[in-house]
Formats: sequence, structure tokens, C-alpha cells
Amino acid sequence: MPITRNDARSSVQIRKLTYSALYLAIALVLPFLTGQIPEIGSMLCPMHIPALLCGFVCGWPWGLAVGFVSPLLRSLLFGMPTAYTAAAMAFELAPPQETPWSWFQA
Repeated sequence: MPITRNDARSSVQIRKLTYSALYLAIALVLPFLTGQIPEIGSMLCPMHIPALLCGFVCGWPWGLAVGFVSPLLRSLLFGMPTAYTAAAMAFELAPPQETPWSWFQA
């Protein structure tokens, strides 16, 4: 049976969904790994890195979703960051739709 255009489009969406789930899992686990080193864990919260990579690899809507959901989900599952901080981080980690260098183009 030949692959139609809709099948190819849905396979791309499934691939992006899978990558986004992977980046979300990394965003949940990565602070545990850096928290084991006291010098790094006290000054670094690496939840930005998976959201940024997801935005680059899967596109801005997927990066926005991962960046917005990851601190809220981490707060619900593990209690850190606290609920107030997680709400602020959700808006901080969600990247804008436009890239900053496109602001200056005419």
C-alpha cells in the first residue's frame, strides 16, 4: 500500500511528539543530575536547555509546549520548584514565536 501525503504528515507529527516527550523527560530529570554537584546545583537550573533544543529541533510550537509544561509538571510531581515559582518559570521557559533577530528585519 503506498504512503499518502496525509500518512507522511502524520508520521512527522508523531516524530515531533515523540521528540517533545523526550525533551520533556530530559527537562524533568536534568535538574536531579546537576543537583548532585553542590557547586553547580546551587547556581544552575538547566530546565532551559531541553526547551530550547526542542524549539530548534521540532519547531516553536513544540518548544513552547515543553517550556510551559515542564516547570508545572515538575512542581506537581516533585514539589520543586514551588507552585508560585513554577508559574513564573512556565512563562519564562516558553520561548517567543518570533526569533529575536527577526525583530530588526524590515
